[in-house]
Amino acid sequence: MTRSPAPDPARIRRGPLADERVLDLSSTPAAAFCAKLLGDLGADVVKVEPPGDGDPSRGRTTAGSGEGLAASPEFLYLNTSKRSVALDLDSPAARPLLAELVRTHDIVVVDGPDGRWEQHGLSAATHAEAHPGAIVVAVSPFGGDGPYRDFAATPLIACALGGWMHTCGEQGREPLQAGGDITDTVAGAYAAVAALAAVEARARDGVGDHVDVSALEAAITCAFFPSMLFEYHSEGIGRHSDYMTGPSFHVRCGDGWLGVNVLTEQQWETLCAFIGRPDMADDPRFATDYYGRLAYLPEIREAIETAFEGRTALETFHEAQLWRLPFGLVTAPRDALELEVHAARDYFETHDVDGVGEVRTPRVPFVMAATPSRPSPPPDLGADTEPVLRDLLGLTGTELDDLRSAGVIA
Repeated sequence: MTRSPAPDPARIRRGPLADERVLDLSSTPAAAFCAKLLGDLGADVVKVEPPGDGDPSRGRTTAGSGEGLAASPEFLYLNTSKRSVALDLDSPAARPLLAELVRTHDIVVVDGPDGRWEQHGLSAATHAEAHPGAIVVAVSPFGGDGPYRDFAATPLIACALGGWMHTCGEQGREPLQAGGDITDTVAGAYAAVAALAAVEARARDGVGDHVDVSALEAAITCAFFPSMLFEYHSEGIGRHSDYMTGPSFHVRCGDGWLGVNVLTEQQWETLCAFIGRPDMADDPRFATDYYGRLAYLPEIREAIETAFEGRTALETFHEAQLWRLPFGLVTAPRDALELEVHAARDYFETHDVDGVGEVRTPRVPFVMAATPSRPSPPPDLGADTEPVLRDLLGLTGTELDDLRSAGVIA
């Protein structure tokens, strides 16, 4: 692919994608998360936003007035390592600018099954012909074809159709949506992985690609266990938000909750000894077949909670590690930020954001020793409009002034 001069010679990027340019045309969390991950890995990501209010996520908040970057945790999280160009894509004058931005970027991340090309005066087919090295990543709820192609969806719908809700919640009660809009982030992560695969293929063959990402398919892929269990046994495993076989569930301690994870017979015997109840390991009622112990789950839970009564979750967690029992602390988000494991691995990056102060965001969840990268702060709306249009597209100061006067840029 022919590259234009670097948009900012003084801007030094690090990471495995430092040579890639990404144009982020997204307005949904899944696609925005994809572009964020690429940026956190070093790519130069330019996010196109409408002038005025900017990306919709800038105003989605319960933490403030809803005005601008300072009040939007969602925007802060989804848009690290990006530059912002405020461009009114509904204006006919913006269409040639958008077409040129698309041409000068290696990867284009878009919403919708067709990337909403037509509404901006572009065509996916003609774009592929004109720019054979370009990679387009289109993220949509149900993919680019099929009967649901043009349907809208939310994380709740993806959880429902993807099989997650059927297994989340308590037996006999309503199904529950998985927390944290996780189907959006899962779809975005798969989209980023697909983009990386397309980059590798382009390096080998010199040809770009059109990557079609379905959030529903991403959700089903992550819920493979219930689906495969049904394939093997023609039955589901029911609703089990708080337990699994083994048993694996959460229990109450003196000051909080612990996740108790028992996967093997050795771990079951060790757990019984750990709570001072070795007799339970020999009790014939607690069978070793798939569902055996679950019939006695209340009794097992009561025995464990009795042993943990009056003990702190942290104390019990560390002692369980010495016994080689895979317990987990049930932490609130604030507590998770302070876990020593994150401090030891320098997992959170601290940004100084105007109007907010210090904000911590996570890095990508792996470390590449040869090509390290770190996320940069999310951008103010339109902060990079002039540098990008001037240095990347070659617009003059007069042309920029005219576009600004016409309300095309901000």
